[in-house]
Amino acid sequence: KIGLYGFSMGAVTCIFWTSYFAGAVNSEVVFAICEAPFDHFVTQWERTLGSGPNYYWKHFLVNKLVKEALLSSREKLEKINPYSVLPQNLPIKLLLLHGLEDAVIGWQSSLKFYNQLSKNELNKKKINLYLCFNADHGELPFLADNVPNSLRWKTRRKKSKYNFPNLFCSYLEKNL
Repeated sequence: KIGLYGFSMGAVTCIFWTSYFAGAVNSEVVFAICEAPFDHFVTQWERTLGSGPNYYWKHFLVNKLVKEALLSSREKLEKINPYSVLPQNLPIKLLLLHGLEDAVIGWQSSLKFYNQLSKNELNKKKINLYLCFNADHGELPFLADNVPNSLRWKTRRKKSKYNFPNLFCSYLEKNL
């Protein structure tokens, strides 16, 4: 049995792949863990630009970056929408993880995925959502507990009653 794990853009990639598995017969992939997925490109675009006096400079720089580094445009990137490929019936188990203090991608995006997929009664037994207090982008405490001298956690690290191996094994035991 195979499980997938994706973080941030990788989490969105895993969500795209769930649509692929929806048509697969006897797939060996049985679960995916998606940590901090974004819900739509436009949401991220607006979050990055923010508001205030620096908006226009940020807008100019982000447009330049997208055009020159990615050889794309906002219009093309807006078509990258994970909602457009969400399967009606989840073919695999899905665990969504997100830090409530995520400054890069708002935790609401994971909640939106959860709510969208939970509309189908069959999916409710296949999807779980874990929102973690005191965690920024990629800083879930049970992961940071196992990263020695984590720079971002040194000054504000919160003790977690969980550690990643225990939580992960517990999730697998309950869902496989």
